[in-house]
Amino acid sequence: MAKAGLDYVAKSMQWCADKDGAQRQLLESINRVMNVRPTEPMLLNSLAKVAVAFSKDRSKTPLAMRRAIASACARQRTEIDVAARRVAIRGAMAVADGDVIITHCHSSTLMEALAEARRRKKRFSVIVTETQPLMQGVKTAKETRRLGVPVTYCEDAAMAYAMRTATKAMVGCDAILPDGSVVNKIGTYLLALAAKDFGRPFIVLGETLKMAEAVEIEQRPASEVVDPRSVRGAKIINPAFDVTPARLVTVIITEKGRMEPARQSM
Repeated sequence: MAKAGLDYVAKSMQWCADKDGAQRQLLESINRVMNVRPTEPMLLNSLAKVAVAFSKDRSKTPLAMRRAIASACARQRTEIDVAARRVAIRGAMAVADGDVIITHCHSSTLMEALAEARRRKKRFSVIVTETQPLMQGVKTAKETRRLGVPVTYCEDAAMAYAMRTATKAMVGCDAILPDGSVVNKIGTYLLALAAKDFGRPFIVLGETLKMAEAVEIEQRPASEVVDPRSVRGAKIINPAFDVTPARLVTVIITEKGRMEPARQSM
């Protein structure tokens, strides 16, 4: 999503006669993107870096200004790719031979970590939760099978049951908060609770660009959960994310190293 947002901003810039006009247009594009995905710190932090870079740029012609913005967006895309690759390498090191890894939702960073673990000839299997209501677990299961990794697929309500056979839980994240808690797809908190109860490590992969002071939890359409007509009069909630407390997080693996929020929060 972050790279797609950068691409949108780079392509949306129109002809502007002066720097002030270009900056206003840049901020308008950034606001449009952020209104679509408010729970996206990596996107916000990346676009903030683009805005700062352009404010320092000395381009004066309309064409040069547009190129400067496109160049800043391209640099941020590269920074995201490099960070994700470093996280994946560190994440692969957390996978051991014989592991049974349970995960929730879909994370491109986690998938790259699993792919790297396979390249290192590690043998492991993965339990994938369906991740209602949009079933992102299907994508994770398909991609994991393409790696040649054995997959067990279960409904979200069975995650505690499945945790019995898991050796660790590993997930990506959408945001890392200052206290070490993490924001991820709704249901991640439940997975962390199950991991804690069964004494399994709960490992989070996330780039430092995902660090944020706070995030807004999106409420998505009720129709994703159920046909409102079938429960007429009921209030239907559909939070897209939840916040997993730091006390449940064994380690956060970033491109810069490992954070152990649970130990720090004791």
